[in-house]
Amino acid sequence: MNTLRLVPLWSVLLISFGVTAVAADVAPATPFIHVSGEAKESVPPDKVTLSFEMTGRADTYADALKSTDARFNALVAFLADQKIPKESVTSFEIEVQLEEERDRPYEPGPPGAPTAAEKKPSYLATRRVEIMLKEVKQFPGVYDKLLQTETEGSIEVAFDTSKREDLEKKLLLESAEAAKKKAEALGASLGMVVDGVHAISEQNFRSIESNFIPGSPMPWEPDMAAPTGGMGGRSREYYTPKSIEITSEIFVIFNIKAK
Repeated sequence: MNTLRLVPLWSVLLISFGVTAVAADVAPATPFIHVSGEAKESVPPDKVTLSFEMTGRADTYADALKSTDARFNALVAFLADQKIPKESVTSFEIEVQLEEERDRPYEPGPPGAPTAAEKKPSYLATRRVEIMLKEVKQFPGVYDKLLQTETEGSIEVAFDTSKREDLEKKLLLESAEAAKKKAEALGASLGMVVDGVHAISEQNFRSIESNFIPGSPMPWEPDMAAPTGGMGGRSREYYTPKSIEITSEIFVIFNIKAK
């Protein structure tokens, strides 16, 4: 059960309306209420970003770099054939590591196979790459090409909308209005009215009872989503959503007073 606490301590009201607890000794010196407001809207995606690590292995450091460069240049050429400009590709710094331990077999090989001591160390060059497609219809062809390219781990896919900034501004105002209406409804049910705002945040006040600082909410950790193909793997199946949901949520502490 969620709690609503009013100041002073002689009045503690328990209700169930998505309201969280606020302590009297560190909070405002007047009665208050802590509520959240949310707004959301679904829109069709019109762009998509693919993130992955392109790799190349070789017996020497230089050849490993060349191998990765060759794969990257081939990918850029493929994208050019698909009318996707080079500016849509972001390439990050290449990292090279020695794979001596990784090359050793976990089990003994067949007769005549080289032993761990006889095997030569190899080098693995890894380059992080991001491709931003401005048309969702380009996604299937690019994704299929990446499945045929030597990459490390999963291919992460993120669908988005070019209207996100405008939508987030609109939804922010709507979520603020939703929080206000919730506070007014709660207050009216208890014989109280809203009397101004004490604090507003897009992050929850997670520890108001122990560390309440207006305007400085405690950190909020977002949910983690598994990349396409599952954690650590890739899938030949892909899914293009018909819509994506943009949401806005704010947390407000309203001062309240008796009618």
